[in-house]
Amino acid sequence: MAKNTDPFTIEIIQNSLLAITDEMFVSYGKTAVSSTIFEALDCGVAILDADSRLTTSGKGAPLFIGMMDGGVKSVIQKFGREYIHDGDVFIANDVSTLGHNHLNDVSIMVPVFAEGELLAWTANKGHWSDIGGIVPGSLSYTSTEIYQEGLQLPNVKLIDRGHTNQDVIDIVRANTRLPDTSTGDMWAGVAAARVGQRRLIEIAEKYGADTVQLAIDGLLDYGESISRRAIAELPNGTYEIEDCFDDEEPVKMKMTITDEEIIVDLRENTAPAKGNLNCPYDGTVAGIKISYVALTCPQGPVNEGTFRPLKVLCTPGSRFAAERPMAVGFYFEPSMQATDLFWHIAAPLAQDRMTAGHVHSVCALLYQCTHPDTGENVIQVEPNIGGWGAGIGKDGENGQFCCFDGDTFTMPVEMLDERTGCLVEQYSFHNEDGGEGEFRGGKGVYLDYRVLAEDLRLATIFTRHKSGPWGMNGGRDGSLNYVEIHRNDGSVERHANVSEMPVAKGELIRVVSANGGGCGDPKNRPRDKTIEDIKNRFITPKQARVHYGFCKDFSQ
Repeated sequence: MAKNTDPFTIEIIQNSLLAITDEMFVSYGKTAVSSTIFEALDCGVAILDADSRLTTSGKGAPLFIGMMDGGVKSVIQKFGREYIHDGDVFIANDVSTLGHNHLNDVSIMVPVFAEGELLAWTANKGHWSDIGGIVPGSLSYTSTEIYQEGLQLPNVKLIDRGHTNQDVIDIVRANTRLPDTSTGDMWAGVAAARVGQRRLIEIAEKYGADTVQLAIDGLLDYGESISRRAIAELPNGTYEIEDCFDDEEPVKMKMTITDEEIIVDLRENTAPAKGNLNCPYDGTVAGIKISYVALTCPQGPVNEGTFRPLKVLCTPGSRFAAERPMAVGFYFEPSMQATDLFWHIAAPLAQDRMTAGHVHSVCALLYQCTHPDTGENVIQVEPNIGGWGAGIGKDGENGQFCCFDGDTFTMPVEMLDERTGCLVEQYSFHNEDGGEGEFRGGKGVYLDYRVLAEDLRLATIFTRHKSGPWGMNGGRDGSLNYVEIHRNDGSVERHANVSEMPVAKGELIRVVSANGGGCGDPKNRPRDKTIEDIKNRFITPKQARVHYGFCKDFSQ
């Protein structure tokens, strides 16, 4: 029996669980070795109950957090509870099992025991800069099968009842180009999970394991009640949408809303995508969960109960339910396609909280070189920021990461200048056409890297490079995502998806990210806002005349 069942105690425990995930996230960021985690915070943390149900989702990339229940479930399925012990630490990235997305994103999972019984799990997932494979950084647009993408860890014990499995560490170090960085990030993940483990044990000792379980059950039921209440207020029906997302292959989604659930059907998409633009099923579901939360409970708790009314249907072996041996290195782009399709269907149904289309792409930039000053091997992985869509009564946010990235931060320019073999010459909002409306889409950016290294090789994956983020209610579509290479001979090349492209010393790499979609007729935009946009150099006087019908003379 639970020691304390009064609602005040239950509330204290529930808020303590949230505080624990915050501490786990801080610990991970402060102890990681790679800038991808300690600067960009390309990671996520969570607490799950003994049955792998997501209990509290901490800060970090929501796409990571949305898969952690599957990761823990796959450990339980493989080992059975009789072979899961106090003192164990599990490590995994194998995309053929539940809860994993691509090989660079490595999960650490720790069982938490209290009063001799399994009470919960603490887990995290972080992007390792290199996990082996055919190219530095492990991500190649040209890969065609998972075996080209790096080391696979199929739910193995890194630590068994307190004893470190050195064989696993040796295998990891032998398969990555950055052994110290990779194992450093690995131990940071272990440290973060153990912080959560200690705090959970303290709460169980104070209130009793049964009381903690009551608090968890109540939190999950509360998440479900909020979602069902929101769904009941939506108009019932079946809604469909189609988009091509640059690769000329139409992608379709059907959504059915009833009084009690939302069913998302992607089964019309039966073929895999080209190369590694495929996503395991759990990654697709996690992407849809992002839009689902925005539609149903953007201010509420996010846990297993939140998603009980959601069903996602996919065709096995398709781009949205990749299976071994399909390549999945750039899985995050098809996952974002699923996010965007759901958002596009839902926005007209909930315009009080849903906006026009946003930058959509992670705009991933990856380059490898020898540092010109230190001689060190540099493998740099960066997501990039762009514009979010406008909504009723509001302009879109400028320079934000796509919704995949959540709490991800931009890399400090000073760190890039010092560590990467490149010099940042420009980081600014641009004034390219796109996203005009009564409320304009958020602005994308120019980010210029002058190459200082002799041997830099570049990889990129930018979607929405042919069709911009969609506008709504008469607002114009946003601009495009792309990369320019300014060569030493004066020529300029425009790309979206490249792999192992040589960029010579002195040449310039320019990231150009999209403006978000606009909302409402541009001709209805207030004059004072147009003047402000011109002064901020978000638009030119010519654009003000062409798109907004604004005739004031700014020549003086």
